[in-house]
Amino acid sequence: LLLSSLIFSMAKVSVYANEMSTASIEESSVEETTKQEESSEEETTVKKLQIKDKKITKIANQTYTGKEIKPQVKISGLKEGRDFTVAYKNNKNVGTATVTVTGKGNYTGKLTTTFKITAKNLKGKKITKIADQIYKGKKVEPTVKITGLKNGTDYKVTYKNNKAIGKATVTVTGKGNYTGKLTNTFKIVPNTVKNAKVTRTSTSTVLKWSKVTGAKGYTVYTYNPSTKNVILCNMP
Repeated sequence: LLLSSLIFSMAKVSVYANEMSTASIEESSVEETTKQEESSEEETTVKKLQIKDKKITKIANQTYTGKEIKPQVKISGLKEGRDFTVAYKNNKNVGTATVTVTGKGNYTGKLTTTFKITAKNLKGKKITKIADQIYKGKKVEPTVKITGLKNGTDYKVTYKNNKAIGKATVTVTGKGNYTGKLTNTFKIVPNTVKNAKVTRTSTSTVLKWSKVTGAKGYTVYTYNPSTKNVILCNMP
């Protein structure tokens, strides 16, 4: 009996030992697999490239359009939207605009460049017709309008021969976002007399009218219907 009990006890110990050995092997296998997975993850990590090492293709000068100007930005070997995004600053009016490129996808960092916006020529624009101006005895400077533009901001105006009766000249010169020149003319005409009255007698004809401010003299036209002649008379 004693021998039998001893054999049984040894059998139990043996079983227990085998179970421990199996568990130890399984734990070791799990640890090794985890390490292999971690090693695999580290190996697949891709380091992003610095976009500052790239160069933006030079952007040509752009002409003012009245709207934001966004020229295409090119970087050799890269594609906008996939490898980088683009932002613009001060890109509407004449001057220097700034472009900022920001890395995307496999690229990181920023890159900047500039381009120039130049003035637009007034050629193709048209000065609105200027109505005849009444002689005033001093310089006449009617308002000059160009559709879509503002006097003082987009252009300035100078006048010539704009005092005496006759033809005056207007010169428009581009300013700010515009360059170049335009010219036009307008007429300065005598003022029309008012309250004119004609009194006829058997021997004469008397004309009366209200004095015109600034007038230095008057011109009277006489028409003979039978002969169809026009007689011009200048009066002080």
